[in-house]
Amino acid sequence: MESASTGFSPRFRNTCVITVTSYTDKLMRGYLYSPQLERSIPFENLMQLLLLLEDLMNHANLPQRTMELRMFPTEEDARALRERPMPSGHRNTLASFSVTVLFRQNASWQGNVIWNERQMESHFRSALELASLMDGALSQVLREDSVL
Repeated sequence: MESASTGFSPRFRNTCVITVTSYTDKLMRGYLYSPQLERSIPFENLMQLLLLLEDLMNHANLPQRTMELRMFPTEEDARALRERPMPSGHRNTLASFSVTVLFRQNASWQGNVIWNERQMESHFRSALELASLMDGALSQVLREDSVL
């Protein structure tokens, strides 16, 4: 008897690290890192970041879209991803976020985001909510920097 798929995927496989190096007039610039990549990829704005994330998820088919058959990765794939090193810090980092997209439903993403420097975690129900959470954190960093 076949068991029903849960739709869950291993956390490490679909977690990306977003390092923001500049945030001026709500224009976010930085680097995207994923275990699927050999190096960080620079991005110049939020739209470019969101499209890079979507491309990564489509390439790995993880998490799968809600209308596609779901499958677990092989143990060999999981082991290879766990063994890849995390990126070193980038100069002038304002903040970095670990983003895990658990589902891609209703034409958007659902998952959680960790603000790495503060070890604060929040869940998001859409890409817009993810962008809003990152904006709130970056705005707070900029306010704190201007006080110092």
